[in-house]
Parts: sequence; C-alpha cells; structure tokens
Amino acid sequence: MRLGIVYDQLIAPIFPGGGGLHSLEVVKRLAKEFEITYFPSSRLFLRWGDRKEEVLKKVNEVEKFVKVAEAFPYLLDKVNPSGFKQFFPRDTARLVARAYSEEAKKVDFLYEPDHTSLDIFYLAKYAQRKFGITLQATPYYEDSLEYLRKLVKTRFNRCMFMERRGFLTRYIYNETYLKPVHKALFRGSLPSFISSVSEGPIIEAGLDKLGIPKIVLRPGNAFEDKLLRFRNTSDKEDYILYFGVLAEHKGVLELPEIFAKVRKKKDVRLVLMGKFSSPCIEKLFWKKISSLGLDKYVEYLGFIDRRQELERFSAIISRAKALIYPTHADSFSLAILESLALGTPAISYDIPGVRSIYSGLRSVELVNEFDIVSAANKTVKILDMNPAEYESVMNEEKLEGFLKLYSSWDNVAEAERKVITYYSQV
Repeated sequence: MRLGIVYDQLIAPIFPGGGGLHSLEVVKRLAKEFEITYFPSSRLFLRWGDRKEEVLKKVNEVEKFVKVAEAFPYLLDKVNPSGFKQFFPRDTARLVARAYSEEAKKVDFLYEPDHTSLDIFYLAKYAQRKFGITLQATPYYEDSLEYLRKLVKTRFNRCMFMERRGFLTRYIYNETYLKPVHKALFRGSLPSFISSVSEGPIIEAGLDKLGIPKIVLRPGNAFEDKLLRFRNTSDKEDYILYFGVLAEHKGVLELPEIFAKVRKKKDVRLVLMGKFSSPCIEKLFWKKISSLGLDKYVEYLGFIDRRQELERFSAIISRAKALIYPTHADSFSLAILESLALGTPAISYDIPGVRSIYSGLRSVELVNEFDIVSAANKTVKILDMNPAEYESVMNEEKLEGFLKLYSSWDNVAEAERKVITYYSQV
C-alpha cells in the first residue's frame, strides 16, 4: 500500500520531543511495510523555514526510508516563517495542501502520526483520499468551564503578568480558534479513524461524541529497552524525584507544598531533573521553597540529556524511592513510564491521560487533581513500605507484562500498522 505521511517534525531542526520521537520511530518501521511519501506540513515552514540548511540536512536523513514530496523544495522557498501564522495557520495549511494535492492522489491513504497541523484535512479533501490521525496531545478542550477552571488554578500567578503566561489568552484562543476550526473541519471531512496514545485527548476534546472509530493504541508509546539494564528496586536512596519540564501545567508550583507535607513525616530530599519553563517560574518555585524553609533539602540537577548521559540519567531515577509527578496536562507521561522501567513507583494526579494508561498498577498511586494532601500521603505511604513490600509492588506480574509491552517501538508501530491497514480498506 502507498501511504502518505503528513507531519512536520520528521525534518524539524530540533530535538523532536515525545510526539516527534514517537513519529520518527513509528514511520521508520512503517516504511518496511508501506511505500511512503512524506508531506512536510505547514507548521514546519512557519516555525523553521528560516533554517533551510538544517532542514535540508534532515531531509537527507529521512530520505533513507521515505520519499519526500516533490513540491517540498518549492514550499520551503515560498512559505515564510511567521509567528502570527503559527497561531492562525489555516490559510497556510490550505496553500501547502494544494501544492501537495496532485502527488497525494498517487497514495492510497493519508496518515498523521502526531496531530499538530490542519493540513491533513485539506490535503485529504483536495486529493480525495481517506485519512486517519493519531493524537499525542489534546487538540482543543471541549468543556469550556472546566478548561477555564484548570487554567486559573495552574496559571494564575505573577508570571502571567511578567511573561504573558496568562490563562486568559489560552482560553480565548481555545474558544475562538482551536475549537471552532476543528469542529468545522470534522463537519466537512471526517477521518476514517482517530487513534490516540491514551483516552485523555479523546475525552478532553469531546471526540467520543463523533460517529467515527476512536482507538486507544496499546501500546501508544515506548521506552528504550536499554533502560531495563539499570532497573533497581532495592538499592534506594533517601530522596524523592521529579523529572521533566518544570512548568506550572506539570504541577511544579505545587511541589513545594507537597514536599513540605512529606518532610513533616519523613526525612527525605527532593531532587529535580529538567529545565524550568521560564525564569519567572523558576524564581517563583524557589521563593516557595525558601518560604517553607526547604532550601537545604532540595537539589536541582538541571537538564540531563539521556542521549549523552544515559547511565547517569538512569541512576538518578532508579535510586529514587518515588517519583512525584503532579501533572495537569499529560496525554501519556513518558516520565512515569521511564520511572517504572527503572524500578521507581510514581504518584500522580488522576487525569484522563494518566489514568487510562496506569490505573490498576500498584506501582502508580493516583490522587484527585490539586489534592496536595493526598499526594503527600501517598508519597509517605510508599516511603513507609518495608523492603519486601516495595519489591512486591515493583516486581508484580502485571507490571512486568506492562513493561514488556511498552519496551519496544516495534510494538507501537505494529499497533498503528494494524489500525491503518484495517481502516484504509473499509
């Protein structure tokens, strides 16, 4: 079968992040099963069109396993980067889709492995082809009041004024652009399927109401199986860990209060690994730590690149007694997955994306969102386990089966291949 891939980050001049890594690993494997033409989406040109040499270098790499659309060089010269159009990309998406449309008529099915642009809707329409998309993040929020409530609770702080990191612009953008544009597209051109790495994006966008197949991929993501070489469930040190992006929507500003409550009962340290989302958030975090008298109990390691320091990265996670991860916005959470792979249990908020993947595992404690008291209590519960209890939790048969399933990108690609193959033929 001839498959058209519509996406930006396969040739983006940056480290691709979770969605981009997923897409790259999956497309490499799909290329062994399908004849693939790659249609770089409008988001690439709008964000990185001024870095042509770096983009073209990436093109040479992906052309080892896919064919890049013939119209791509023309678009790289024609479409200029634009911060404004990144937020309002509809016209550019149409332009790019029209340029690709004749070549897209030669493929049998179009697929977007990480829904980040509007292009596939227009390309499918102009080329008269069926298509499917995979969600790795929530495209928009259906429940306006719930979304506003969450934005207020997570982002109403001084940084919204100092760095324009406010909740109001996000809310207005969701209500006046993201939601109505997507709904109009779904009314005009329904995909053959929507798959997702978890139930989170489907629930939060209200896509469960659409009369089309919706599939939660199992597995929807994977960790590097080499992490299992560093798995440690017994030789632990007296610290709890947070790793990932240090941002409000990941709960970093709630960490000081949670940790303070844990410290009242257990003599442990908090170790942070990652990069703060902004200087203001970093200052606000440390101000909270200082006001609670916790400075000497918190260690900040900064960002550690696992690609260059895998052993150090793994050791820090595997020696922690628990991962505390109070995230408000995660469709999957690779942080929790990698923590489990390395032998460390996790405490997180019970949001749809996390719940649909990790509920039922004894090694993941879920508490109501914003409930810092319960988050601290669940952390203390883990810290209070004796060695035999801890080993039992971290070596249960269900977790071993879970890690086996999620330890291979081959399994992820096979899950997506089955969905594409089936829905391209019905």
